[in-house]
Amino acid sequence: MNVNGETALPCVVLIGFQEQGNLGVGYLAAVLRQRGFRPVLLDFQLDQALLVSQTTALHPVLVGVSIIFQIYLPRFASLTQALRQGGISCPIVAGGHFPSLEYAFVLENVPSLTAVVRFEGEETLPLLTDRLIRGLPWQDLDGVAYRRDNKPYSNPPRALIADLDSLPYPERPFSLDRLLGINMAPILASRGCPQNCSFCSIRSFYKGAPGKAVRRRHPERVVEEMVYLQNHRKVAIFLFQDDDFIPAGNHGKQWLQQFLNELHRQGLVGKILWKISVRADQIQAELLADMRKAGLFFVYLGLESGNEQGLLTLNKGLSVSDNLQAVATLKRLELPFAYGFMLIDPSSTLESVRENVGFLRKIIGDGSALVNFSRMVPYAGTPIAKTLAASGRLLGSPLCPDYTLQDDRLAPFFQSMFNIIELWSTDPHSFYKQMNNIINESIVLNRFCNECKNMPSYLQDVKNCALIVNNIIFEYVEDLCNYYDDNRFSGKTFPPLPAKKISRQVDKLIKMRNNYVLKNQKKILSRIDSLLPL
Repeated sequence: MNVNGETALPCVVLIGFQEQGNLGVGYLAAVLRQRGFRPVLLDFQLDQALLVSQTTALHPVLVGVSIIFQIYLPRFASLTQALRQGGISCPIVAGGHFPSLEYAFVLENVPSLTAVVRFEGEETLPLLTDRLIRGLPWQDLDGVAYRRDNKPYSNPPRALIADLDSLPYPERPFSLDRLLGINMAPILASRGCPQNCSFCSIRSFYKGAPGKAVRRRHPERVVEEMVYLQNHRKVAIFLFQDDDFIPAGNHGKQWLQQFLNELHRQGLVGKILWKISVRADQIQAELLADMRKAGLFFVYLGLESGNEQGLLTLNKGLSVSDNLQAVATLKRLELPFAYGFMLIDPSSTLESVRENVGFLRKIIGDGSALVNFSRMVPYAGTPIAKTLAASGRLLGSPLCPDYTLQDDRLAPFFQSMFNIIELWSTDPHSFYKQMNNIINESIVLNRFCNECKNMPSYLQDVKNCALIVNNIIFEYVEDLCNYYDDNRFSGKTFPPLPAKKISRQVDKLIKMRNNYVLKNQKKILSRIDSLLPL
């Protein structure tokens, strides 16, 4: 299609977060283009006035907004209102996990919205757009929720897409994230999750519509997309966003073996790296060793808790020993990892928090990963949110849900913890993010360019910085536990997190990294050039 022909096509604007890419809106855009529309993706994190001006200049026939978590609804509501005030009169529809599961709340609280496209939208959104262009009624479409007689109403959900390989590759119009100058791209091999963790809305989302909740692409098609991204976008690091990458059962092992064989057959091994997310019970030494040889360089583990009651409350179906064994296996295989962890959940006590800190000391007290934790949030549609509501423990609002804690000491404890979490990991320029970027870079450097001078020594120095910072935070949280213990409560104000100590380590790490990269820059640049296709 030439430029004039492309511009003449009906425009659909899709607005969503684009941090690390947004495959959800990327797939929607690709299908819309395939059906004869002109999709334009905009980053929600742009200035609101700029978003409004860019959208109005495009004269769209429909605007779609992607809302994943409920906490962002007020910001999206403000944007849709600004779009209306800016002259956008076309329908504005919302999609994503939260609108799909709580369409009534969204329609009631965002009056500028026209409708909600529920669950997977690749079939519904093009049909809706087509009807709008032709001036036909759209209110009978499956998968659409809207206001009928001024009340929220939903048609039956549309069936999930049975064959994921029938979808075109997702559009990725934005600049890719880079590490060491190497392009990284998100990619999906499957949709859905077979597990039923009580805190997670993923299963609720995929179980809300007819069809098979877990679907997997053919391994050859996945590798074909990797080859395409390598050739057309110079991607050498692939970030799989599958909720559980390693399939279960014998069929799953066959799928994985086909995937690995295809990586070898296509000549990607040695030229790319890839990251996955898995559960602890999917960590099998022989399997992971084969994956490492084929380019696996990083594993995200959903550990969630370091005490048995917490794992039971979260319905992980795992034990603490399962989690410990998984981490030990990854360390033996020299596979770096990060993890999801909830220091506090609805079953927590001050004693279980201490257990959780003790667990974290066991797995990362050596600096093998940075300390990271949160408090469990009862997201909309999750089993644990329903359980808390049934027992009268669910507090807050749908936008900011909370719950009562069984241990009275934990409420003030968490208020103090919140400040730690914000300073350490939440802020865009947090200590955690600064350190984590350098740690991730060192991991890639070791895999792609381990001939750099003094690499083992550099990696150990990076690890030592993580070790020191981890211990500062561990000691602080343990002291905070002691402070709020009934037997030791002193009534004095507890001192803040020793940020200066952490800052010194972060500065030391940054300086060390800069010096090391500078000394080895010729080798690094040469190696990066060799990875990129002509």
